Amino acid sequence: VVVQIMVPSDVSGILFTANPVSGDRSEFIINSSFGLGEAVVGGQVTPDTYVVDRKILTVKETIIGPKAQKIVYNDKQGTVLQDVSEHERTQSSLAEKLLKELSSTALEVESLFDGVPQDIEWAISGEKLWMLQSRPITNLPPQPIEVTWEPTPPATILARRQIVENIPDPCSPLFDELYLTEGLETVAKGSKRSSYFVGGGPMFVTVNGFAYQRFDFPQVVSLQKELDKALTGEEKEAKIASIEQEWLEEMARMKKK
Repeated sequence: VVVQIMVPSDVSGILFTANPVSGDRSEFIINSSFGLGEAVVGGQVTPDTYVVDRKILTVKETIIGPKAQKIVYNDKQGTVLQDVSEHERTQSSLAEKLLKELSSTALEVESLFDGVPQDIEWAISGEKLWMLQSRPITNLPPQPIEVTWEPTPPATILARRQIVENIPDPCSPLFDELYLTEGLETVAKGSKRSSYFVGGGPMFVTVNGFAYQRFDFPQVVSLQKELDKALTGEEKEAKIASIEQEWLEEMARMKKK
């Protein structure tokens, strides 16, 4: 049995040293309300929520909750439930100075537990901060993967097309380099019916890890070779002109999409 002194807190709540919803370890989530922490922990009030950048300990986002009621300490009855005034409901329950102190102390608490993200219950009485208990956050999601979506070059037309059937999931960097960039292009260049496009550059590229096939070349080398063998003179010129026209029309349709 653990017995603690009663802290008649003016403000209290919970602090997570990682985002318990997204798993983001770069920010704290603080829930705060007037009175004892029982109202916050028990879900009896909608508290204020603060998102804090753990690196520089500044508030990134503040959401003021209605905080309609509070639980306060009473010598005769233990605790009592009281209504919060209309004015207080619209006010932040934590001043900037206390937010900074609370966040800084939370970092120290986390360090005592070898850096494991903590679920901390805290209270403030007067100007004094009390840390009531700390435990590891349960069911914390994995750290979100940072993704950078690099824009493709202007006028590049890409499609998943058939490649999505063979490579539906994101490619690893090794697969991208050895198979898409080197493997498929080497096969294409060495084939009698080469599928390597006029204009240079690879046929297959990755965008944000996903494989795409390029469709921004005017014609295919293999098609040009076949035309050289099958057609001569005016027939050849007419055929090439019709192919180029079809290509231009197709590009126009794809750009509209």
